[in-house]
Amino acid sequence: MIFQSAELGQSLSRDAFDALEPALREELLDLQFALQEARVPLVLLIAGVPGSGRGTTVEKLLHWIDARGAAVHAARTPVEVERERPLFYRYWQRVPGRGRMAIVLGGWVRDALDARATGRLTDADWERRLRRVCEFEQLLHHDGVRFVKTWLHLSETAQRAELLRRVEDPAERWRVSLEDWAGAGRYGLLRDTAAEFIQRTSTPGASWRIVEAADPRHRVVAVATHLRDTMREALGEPPRPRGEPDTPAPSATNVLSRLDLTSRLKRKAYRSALDYWRGRLRLLIHLMEQERHSLVLTFEGSDAAGKGGAIRRLTDAIDPRAYDIHAIAAPTPEEADHPWLWRFWRRLPRRGRVVIFDRSWYGRVLVERVEGFAHRDEWQRAWAEIRSFEEQLDEAGAIVLKFWLQIDPDEQLARFEAREKTGYKRYKLTDEDWRNREKWDAYVAASCDMIERTSWPHAPWVLVESNDKLWARVKVVRSTCAHLADRLGIDPSCLPGYDEEQENTPPLS
Repeated sequence: MIFQSAELGQSLSRDAFDALEPALREELLDLQFALQEARVPLVLLIAGVPGSGRGTTVEKLLHWIDARGAAVHAARTPVEVERERPLFYRYWQRVPGRGRMAIVLGGWVRDALDARATGRLTDADWERRLRRVCEFEQLLHHDGVRFVKTWLHLSETAQRAELLRRVEDPAERWRVSLEDWAGAGRYGLLRDTAAEFIQRTSTPGASWRIVEAADPRHRVVAVATHLRDTMREALGEPPRPRGEPDTPAPSATNVLSRLDLTSRLKRKAYRSALDYWRGRLRLLIHLMEQERHSLVLTFEGSDAAGKGGAIRRLTDAIDPRAYDIHAIAAPTPEEADHPWLWRFWRRLPRRGRVVIFDRSWYGRVLVERVEGFAHRDEWQRAWAEIRSFEEQLDEAGAIVLKFWLQIDPDEQLARFEAREKTGYKRYKLTDEDWRNREKWDAYVAASCDMIERTSWPHAPWVLVESNDKLWARVKVVRSTCAHLADRLGIDPSCLPGYDEEQENTPPLS
């Protein structure tokens, strides 16, 4: 049993504590300032059984470190804006920036254990939750976040004695809740569940340390020592140099080369089709809102492929109060201070809303790969990180659809030259666009790799022939309608206004 070593009656005398405290406090402060200077983020995760002294331990640590450099996050019932997004949305909001410390009391650990102990997680749900916890912590660890994970343990006898002591002390009585007593009543189940959780979420860079918590002085020194050791280790790691550009060559035949870029629509057919499909989209968005889903659309593609124009034709069919558009460029200083997916997690929509990403998290495996902004191990690891991210969107009720807009090099050149000559379009053209043309083949190869590795039923890619803007715009709106109807389980022919001729006229979704 993993808790045997935490039921040995370990304690620390007052004299021994007083002898240790000054040097430990001084070193913790020095290390904290050094971590700030080195811009290393740290998460101190403290969990344990009810009555184990989590709160008082944090109170003591905040006296020993500079509290201005640490944010404390206590477990609580999620508010409405959090319940309407994926489970880990609220934990991503608490991820510290570089040089900062987050002290998390319970957090995702308490949520998982409570849900399992009260029967709200089936065996399959429990397995999924354990996997999500490991994925979350490993992504943060690989992006430079250092973890100090401490489980404060009490034996069943020690727990009951501690809760009774608090109840009898007027100054401590407020710390004991009905939830604490309920947890004490399920001691054996919670202990066994916690043991499994600890064993299965101890991963490289995010392992657990179990601390015997009956004696408060021993408990505080053990947690502070664990924190000190982790900070020392973090400061001993050399900084990583910039990655190397990856310039793969595309296969002669690939998913993009098979597109028929000569596909075109005449203006009259375009207007008729666009009016019809935007009408269908309005109806489907309304049904989506009623079913309490959200819609996440991402747009990627060649420079000047017409992403902005396609997005505008799409949003013309949506109530402006119901959608947000996020144009993704290079990360801001605040975004660069956090793990790479942080800036996308914080932009996720509530249920009933639409969010559109003009460029997206796929930059990790496109521009960051080709230009060397990410190391090889980082962009290769991103395949699994992206899959986990999109699976969590799906699990939370989000409908996800991804568009790739493709043009050929000659069409791109013509559009670049047209932008140079048009005053109100000139801002769209940058020196970077011209540089990217020189790496056309590398971007095609990286794009094909991305499409083949990250298209799955719950978040498919739609490849859009975009040499003709009219064709591309209709295909985008139509494909959105088709995916919405499919995910909502709706037969399009049963909706009012169904037009069989338009339904069978290209571009088909």
